[in-house]
Amino acid sequence: MAGRYASFREFYPYYLGEHSHRTCRRLHFVGTGLGLAQAVAAVLLGEPRLGLSALVTAYGFAWVGHYVF
Repeated sequence: MAGRYASFREFYPYYLGEHSHRTCRRLHFVGTGLGLAQAVAAVLLGEPRLGLSALVTAYGFAWVGHYVF
């Protein structure tokens, strides 16, 4: 996808199309929130595995949003 768009103005309609389904957007929101909470907890608790699970959580919700909805 790199080089496919010359500017953000060209990319933004594609981005909006990829996130047009309400459930997809909600899954992104939930996944980002949970992932961020896990990342903060990982830092506060000094638990690196929790930081890795934050990535899995955030991306997992986003991928379900894109590939299911």
